[in-house]
Amino acid sequence: MIQSRPKGTTLFSLILFLIIAYGVGFWAWFSIPPSPAIWLALPVFCLATALVITLKVLLGYRVISINGDQWQVVRLLRQDQKFRGKEIEWWREIEIKTAGGQYKQLQVHAGKGVDAKVSLQEHTGYEGILKRLKTKHRHKELKDI
Repeated sequence: MIQSRPKGTTLFSLILFLIIAYGVGFWAWFSIPPSPAIWLALPVFCLATALVITLKVLLGYRVISINGDQWQVVRLLRQDQKFRGKEIEWWREIEIKTAGGQYKQLQVHAGKGVDAKVSLQEHTGYEGILKRLKTKHRHKELKDI
């Protein structure tokens, strides 16, 4: 059984950022006098940024489990998706060169509305899923042109 979930360090850094953003936003909202408009921009910016990132984290959290030929994508705020390996229409590995190295991401598409994305830097089990796709589903790989 292969299982991929967000790394603890990724979740820790996001949660720490959110605690700081919410803290600064609420502190600025309640302690800075609202007379100049510029002082109102700080708490609104911090709280709006924290809210958007909170939603992105909650909607983007996923655990992918592969047991035999059965794939399951479990999400926090969305419906779970189950599909068999033969339902995979295509998959690809995206590599992007960055200043700090190389960012790698796997995209698996198994029909309308059934997608799974896993990145090497943010998820565990990346190599296991890549190995499974290359051995069992190599003919469905999309090649970059």
